[in-house]
Amino acid sequence: MEDKFDYDNLRLQVEVADCRDAIQKAADVLIEKGCITSGYVDEMNAAFDELGPYFVLSPGMAFAHSKPSPSVKRTGLSLITLKNPVNFGSAANDPVFLVCVIASVDAKEHIDQLRRIAQFLGDERHVSALRAARTDEDAHAIVDELNKGGC
Repeated sequence: MEDKFDYDNLRLQVEVADCRDAIQKAADVLIEKGCITSGYVDEMNAAFDELGPYFVLSPGMAFAHSKPSPSVKRTGLSLITLKNPVNFGSAANDPVFLVCVIASVDAKEHIDQLRRIAQFLGDERHVSALRAARTDEDAHAIVDELNKGGC
């Protein structure tokens, strides 16, 4: 797993049509970098169909993922904020403004990725910064802060 989060893995104010489009656009970041194939998006959608919005773990935040599979070429993490929050079907945590896609090559890295991003987003200052972020400068400040924690 890479120790640093890349600046281009964070996209701000992304326009989406619905929750599946939000997952796709967050996954596109990792597809573009060669971390995952489109098959991983299919796997996340299949898990969503089967289990419901299990990855909407806290108010406003979705951590889309599936189990490690051949669709994951290398571990990666993306974050997108949504211009207009969307519902995922989680009565307790909708609407979602932040979508994170977590892709890991094995179970250990999967747990490590979840832990590390949850630790970062567990700080309300970071969540507030993401909600307010609009510019490249905002994005760089957030990624710098994220990387201080080793994500």
